[in-house]
Amino acid sequence: MAKVVGSSIYPGTPHANLFRAYPPSCAADPLPDRPSGPILASQRVTLYTEDGYGYHSTEDVTITVWRLSCSSSGSLTPYNDDGLYNAITLLRIDRDADADTTFYPTFPLITAQQGDSGGLDYDPSAPYNVVRLAVEPNTVISDTPFNAPVVNSTTYVLENYPYQDFLTFFYNYAFTLRIDPVAGDAPTDLSIPGYQPTQSTYPDAFAPLPLDGYAAAQWIGGVTGDDGLLVQVSEAWDSTTQTSFSRQVVFDLLTKDQNGNPIWLLGNGPFDEGATSTTIDTFYLGDGLSHVPWGSATLTLNDCNELDVTFTPNGGLPSPVPSFGGTFQYGRLFSENGMVCE
Repeated sequence: MAKVVGSSIYPGTPHANLFRAYPPSCAADPLPDRPSGPILASQRVTLYTEDGYGYHSTEDVTITVWRLSCSSSGSLTPYNDDGLYNAITLLRIDRDADADTTFYPTFPLITAQQGDSGGLDYDPSAPYNVVRLAVEPNTVISDTPFNAPVVNSTTYVLENYPYQDFLTFFYNYAFTLRIDPVAGDAPTDLSIPGYQPTQSTYPDAFAPLPLDGYAAAQWIGGVTGDDGLLVQVSEAWDSTTQTSFSRQVVFDLLTKDQNGNPIWLLGNGPFDEGATSTTIDTFYLGDGLSHVPWGSATLTLNDCNELDVTFTPNGGLPSPVPSFGGTFQYGRLFSENGMVCE
């Protein structure tokens, strides 16, 4: 019998998952191992266990559900039909003793109930549908199958299946999560409220975003209203520590001098992972493309579509070099292919 042959010899190209459950810019591997905000649900659940020979027993674990704030930039997306705040929803299974290797608890069947179309209104009469749970964010088909061993305490992210005939959940809105150790056998229901952040519950929802590759784009606005600002975020191997990559922002600003002629301001500088702003020594291009000190610029990414730059010029700049100061706002002109910041 002939072997079944596929139709494509090439891998996919970078693109945002059309069935994504949260902004791809919200999180990267690894997922956190403890909540940083309100705990939405926490329940002791009895899971079935197996040893290497298939012998069954039980183990009590703690299942916790919480959310992480995302950019809240107001985009209408596959996971959001109101343009309001968005988040990523996480579920963690904690064993009391990860070192116990005699038996492993097995992953339960996890389903959700929200509504016929996963819309804003929670419908308690809607059927339960299976949820895709992955151990890494921003995946497309990665899944944790029912009855898989839970060797160590693990955090999972709630995702949607990338198939048209599966229900798409809006995890920002209220839903019920059903934890079923063995299909149909004494399930536990967790009521998950809608995501409504406040300054006290989710301060990150109102804070600037950490600087990373999602800030790399062409921006427009600023001093004249139509300045062009090109921001790049690079990384290089840290030869000093031999353990990490150093990151830096590189920017080129095309604005106008005092005579209305184009002039370039530019600079680059390092920043720490997780930093929400960075201040960079800034230069202008002089005769022979020499780099002449101009002052400094502080970049802050308010959300995915808004970048603030605070300029501080040096005193005594020669005419017609511009000497503007203050904070100016820039809007994103486009997103990078496959690097969708929302």
